[in-house]
Amino acid sequence: QKMGEGKMNWADIDIAGAAASFFFGGIETTTTLLCFTSYELAVNPDIQERLRAEIDEQRESLADGRTPTYEVLQKMKYLDMVVSEALRRWTPLGLTNR
Repeated sequence: QKMGEGKMNWADIDIAGAAASFFFGGIETTTTLLCFTSYELAVNPDIQERLRAEIDEQRESLADGRTPTYEVLQKMKYLDMVVSEALRRWTPLGLTNR
């Protein structure tokens, strides 16, 4: 069916395929980012220690194994810098296919 000619009927298999594509596409880039960030922290122990210190500062708000809230993560400026630098150096996806 051409664009603008009414509703498009999707088969269940088409919807499942699109959902799987979104799901697995998101996992791959996240996994790649985590791997390269871990690598950078391993080869840069000074950065690892500074990041650990920032996390330790927030430990009280993470008591009882709670998941960090958005507000707690917003306070962690160095974590943001570390992740941003890993993304700059090791871009998980070099282009967007459209």
